[in-house]
Amino acid sequence: MLPRLVTFSTAANAAPGTKSLAGLLLKDTTKAGNPKFDDNGKDFDILTAAVLAVLADDPGSPVSVLTDGDVRLTAFLPTDNAFNLTGNALGISARNEERLTGKYVDALGVSGLEAVLLYHVVPDVKINAKAAAEADGATLETALAGLPLGYAGSFVSMARS
Repeated sequence: MLPRLVTFSTAANAAPGTKSLAGLLLKDTTKAGNPKFDDNGKDFDILTAAVLAVLADDPGSPVSVLTDGDVRLTAFLPTDNAFNLTGNALGISARNEERLTGKYVDALGVSGLEAVLLYHVVPDVKINAKAAAEADGATLETALAGLPLGYAGSFVSMARS
């Protein structure tokens, strides 16, 4: 069974400016702000590391929208399991999350990671879990210009035109 993606909408349950994706991701980090890599495939350590790597390389990256609670968006968050299965399909594997993250950086580069992250963001839209479940087969425009996202059941794929 493929891992499910978790939807996260800024300002879904809070006033704009009070909730950002960064707040969610940084909950599971060390005091130094590094991801706590572990054996829990249902959390977001690899995603956190990818966001941090992109922003460390380019603080002005469009990925920075994920840290701004004032921006209305929905992010389809890939869990560590999703990164692991995708990596396996691409021939990228490792014994643990930290090594897998490094292999993703080596294989895709920071610009590739940035594209993966932006592909999972739908700007200017708030989609909660109920709306997502009812949107089976929907196509959404992503923050990665020109590449729409297909949504089926709770899985994200490239939409076909």
